[in-house]
Amino acid sequence: MSEELKPGWRRWRFEQMAQSVNERVDDPSQAGVKYYVGLEHLDSDSLKIRRWGVPDDVSATKLLFEPGDIIFGRRRAYQRKLGVAEFRGIASAHSLVLRAKPAVVLPEFLPFFMQSDLFMERAQRISVGSLSPTINWKTLAKEEFALPPLEEQRRMLSLLAKARKALDEFESARTQVRTLYDAMLCRLYTSGLDGRSEIRKNQVIPKGWKLLPLTDRYEVQLGKMMSRIAREGEEQTPYLRNANVQWNQLDLSEIQTMSFTNKEKKKFALKYGDRTYALTNAAFYDLKNTCNHIPLLI
Repeated sequence: MSEELKPGWRRWRFEQMAQSVNERVDDPSQAGVKYYVGLEHLDSDSLKIRRWGVPDDVSATKLLFEPGDIIFGRRRAYQRKLGVAEFRGIASAHSLVLRAKPAVVLPEFLPFFMQSDLFMERAQRISVGSLSPTINWKTLAKEEFALPPLEEQRRMLSLLAKARKALDEFESARTQVRTLYDAMLCRLYTSGLDGRSEIRKNQVIPKGWKLLPLTDRYEVQLGKMMSRIAREGEEQTPYLRNANVQWNQLDLSEIQTMSFTNKEKKKFALKYGDRTYALTNAAFYDLKNTCNHIPLLI
């Protein structure tokens, strides 16, 4: 027996609520847009897109999106990543570009609905794959959801928009605090507590501090270089790329794999207390901030 709905509510297949915009761009540099949005640019449980890249940063096929479209991370849906575009651009092929069908759901209401536990739990349940569970549009399209009538959506939207505004203001304040924190760290490591600095070996350091080689304090281990053999070998294992290492955080939205021998696994394994440093983007992360063990290699 189906669940009884509230008066005026109705069940709809998701394909009746939204369309999947599948405008593919094979050469991102020729897309004629300024912005690229990958899964790494989407914040969990936030509808606002605060970061982006440029098309020249990426290659391979991407998806074109327009202002108002929803960019939904169909890969690893448990990360709850989706954002509403405020500009025209291209998105990762690991996302779905969705556009509301106004006859069924208000375009402004759909992102809030997709952010709900009801939708996200369903999305996780229909994802396929073990290492990088991914949603297939054809499967999602057939899923049924109950929606209120448009007038009730408008009333609910008024409250949801106010809540979102408050959340956006909180996130803005947190960003400012992070900026202040980073500035304080920079000052402390160049001027010390007493504000005095000196130049030694072309570096500005606090006066009286010692300048020692990194290897005096740490054992330094470079990661394994990608190769055709590693890319196509057996026993593919997740590993951290430079793109995964951000300042004070790890972005695990897109984890790639390559083949490691047993000897290499022991050599490159990350352990509690290790620090990872991305050479190309000069980002640093202390693995003590995460957990006692991360099953990843470098």
